[in-house]
Amino acid sequence: MIKLLLDVDTGIDDALALFFLAHAQKQGQLEILGSTTVGGNAEVAQTTLNTLKIWEMLELEIPVTSGAERPLLGPFWRQRHLYTATTDWATLSSQCHGSQHLKNQLWI
Repeated sequence: MIKLLLDVDTGIDDALALFFLAHAQKQGQLEILGSTTVGGNAEVAQTTLNTLKIWEMLELEIPVTSGAERPLLGPFWRQRHLYTATTDWATLSSQCHGSQHLKNQLWI
């Protein structure tokens, strides 16, 4: 069996990966031994909270440990906006100039 120790900066991309990995664990395909969180997409306190909430939602008892507060190499990039189900996407889309700008803004 594959055993994993995950290192994540849980935003929407890592959250989806955690859901897929949790499903694989429930199917007996792998075992998640634990997860560490780092600052990257958001500050480490937020990525840790996001990871804990996901494991709790999935009713899994997976240890989570906070790691580095910022990337060891390269600049720290933190999203300033939080887009949720109540975001007015039509207005947001009309305010963005080009798909690259929109892509850079769509982080949760």
